[in-house]
Amino acid sequence: MLVSVYHLGRPDLNPVLNPDEDSFDISAPGEVDCFFNKSSNYLIANDRYLKPALDIEGNYGKDWKEIVDWIHVWMEWVKEKANLSENPILYCSKDTAKNLYNADSTITKYPLWIVDYSNNEFPDTSGCPDWDWAFRQYAGHKNAYLAGRGRCPGFAVDAGVDLNIYNSDIEDLKSKFLIQ
Repeated sequence: MLVSVYHLGRPDLNPVLNPDEDSFDISAPGEVDCFFNKSSNYLIANDRYLKPALDIEGNYGKDWKEIVDWIHVWMEWVKEKANLSENPILYCSKDTAKNLYNADSTITKYPLWIVDYSNNEFPDTSGCPDWDWAFRQYAGHKNAYLAGRGRCPGFAVDAGVDLNIYNSDIEDLKSKFLIQ
């Protein structure tokens, strides 16, 4: 089984701080320290651990460009602290992906794990023409009527689990996403 760790980012609670301000370190790098302290055992090269992911759930009442800047800081700090040779993965909804892309297309340097509960064969990434998806979450929405709940042996029928698919085969997944 391949496993990974992800972090629910909170740019609203931990903004990138202006270096001229006299403030505590509650910034994107501060969130990285917390993430790294909890997950560093899974951020090592082997044949089971996939690159980490950052979960961004919206703009948290901020300008989308600020969110993109925050993501860049978080991703670079994780990459440096974990000694990764490639970028972590960005997990978000198709609407969030579109807004991030429209704010700053440099966001496409991160592999996209898109949430799309539609019945379409492929996720709708039309709002991000230069950003191909790597992973897609297609089931598991908290509202079973909106998306259907994922089912997995060993979990209660009404529990539901997130179900995801990779946009290629297992060998491609291992070559591109195992921590090297």
